[in-house]
Amino acid sequence: LGVPGMICHELFCCNNDNNETYLTDQESIISQLEKNIRSNFPSSKNIHAQPLSWSEEIDPLIQEKKFDIVINCDCVYEPLYGDSWKLLVHVLYHVLERNPKALVLVSVERRNADGIDDFLTKLQSSGNHRVDKVWSDEEYKIEIYRLSLIV
Repeated sequence: LGVPGMICHELFCCNNDNNETYLTDQESIISQLEKNIRSNFPSSKNIHAQPLSWSEEIDPLIQEKKFDIVINCDCVYEPLYGDSWKLLVHVLYHVLERNPKALVLVSVERRNADGIDDFLTKLQSSGNHRVDKVWSDEEYKIEIYRLSLIV
C-alpha cells in the first residue's frame, strides 16, 4: 500500500526538505499507509498519509495544496469499487484547476468489466482535458495514462 507514492518520494523529494509528498487513500486504511511510511522513511518529515474524499466538492487537501505530480494507481475496477471513478474524475479535474501544469498519471489494470473505458471517456468529456496512453504492458494488462488540461 502506497508503494508508487513512496517511490516518487524517494526519486523527487527525499533529499529536498522543501518538497512534500502526500499519500492518500480511504480513511479506513490510513493507519496501514502510515505504518508503511514509517517503515520505509522513519526519519522523514515531508511524507504524509492523509485521507482523500472523492466527491464533487473539493476536498480540503486539494483546496490547500498545489500538486506538481499526482499518481493514481488501480482505483478503477467496477466489480470492486462500483462507479466511484465518476467522483475520481472530479478530484483529478480539481487538481489540474489548481495547477494546470501538474503531471497527472493514472495506472489501471485491464480486467473483465472493469469500467476503464467509461472512466477514460468521462475524463475527456469536458472538452478541456486530454488523455494520452503513455505506457502499456500487454502481458500484465497494465496501462498508464496522462491527463492534462488543454490550454
